[in-house]
Amino acid sequence: KLMCCGAGGGVRTADTPTALEWARQKLVSMIEAGADCVIHPCAFCHLQLDRGQYEMNEAFGTSFDLPVLHAMQFTALAMGFSEKELALDQQTTKMPEKLLK
Repeated sequence: KLMCCGAGGGVRTADTPTALEWARQKLVSMIEAGADCVIHPCAFCHLQLDRGQYEMNEAFGTSFDLPVLHAMQFTALAMGFSEKELALDQQTTKMPEKLLK
């Protein structure tokens, strides 16, 4: 939980393979811990952990599909905002129904 997602500090731009490896390590750790989704406060984490899953699946043949939510999206869902209002349909990862209720 203390390791960077790989997008910060220009790592994603300067060294994409390293950035994706860091994200892979984080995702594996989250999945092994039994996470249902990722909730984070950072726009870079959102890009890396949402779009990065697609990139890793394409590049490395993995099958990551862990839903990713910014903390404000999670809060807005709890307040009753719709998936469309939060642009969740624009994300790479899809939200399971149990999170949308």
